[in-house]
Amino acid sequence: MRTLRSSKPFFISCLLAFFFSAAAGQTPVRMMPLGNSITDGSGSSHDGGYRRDLYDLLQNAGIAFDFVGSRQTGADFSDRDHEGHPGFLAAQLNVQSYLANRPADVIFLEIGTNDLSYGERAGRIRDDIERLVEAIHQAKPSIAIYLATVIPRRRTSAQQQQTDALNAMLPDLVNAKSAAGHKIHLVDVAARFKAVSNWPAVLMDDDLHPNDAGYALMANAWFEAYVKPSPPPRISFSPTDLKPARWMKTSGCAERIAAILRA
Repeated sequence: MRTLRSSKPFFISCLLAFFFSAAAGQTPVRMMPLGNSITDGSGSSHDGGYRRDLYDLLQNAGIAFDFVGSRQTGADFSDRDHEGHPGFLAAQLNVQSYLANRPADVIFLEIGTNDLSYGERAGRIRDDIERLVEAIHQAKPSIAIYLATVIPRRRTSAQQQQTDALNAMLPDLVNAKSAAGHKIHLVDVAARFKAVSNWPAVLMDDDLHPNDAGYALMANAWFEAYVKPSPPPRISFSPTDLKPARWMKTSGCAERIAAILRA
């Protein structure tokens, strides 16, 4: 009688084939990077901003995804689509149009830097962000929104005081929307920047935009927030429920695994 131990190499090869087959058959998650020139990638040497690093992280994790958007910027990675609009305020992002033309399942949203530069008060910007979140939810209630706090400015200023005030308002906004049924998560990028020693010199290209290291930090924050809510899938089956896919039919894996499990 063939035992599980003696069949171990074949068994493992079949399981690996199963997992690779399942991964290849995943429907890509449509992800829209949405925001201003930071989403566009200003200040990075490759013009891809956090998107290039996030692309690598998602790829290396085996996640099937597709960045979507009407704009394409960046180098050294193949999926450059996004909706990062340099100079835009929160109220200028036309999410109904963006989503109608390029539907998304996930939105990585960073906005507010230009509003603060134009002297808008934190409370008004918070309200504009809330209207933006509502517009996204109305366009497609199932969209998962990952809302970033506004990164700090390199120079201390009255605008930085308003930035801190705005960031302090965002947790309550996210909690209220989550309680109302929105799929929304806060990504505290600002806190990550400030946690780095000498962050103005280490992470910033200019007063407003990160450098490559700063964008890499942002990408890790987005990635960790995205993967955290979803536990890895659990797979269970019995020999009688095994339904061979094409690769199992041609390899003989289905019959031999079932025989091993029945033994």
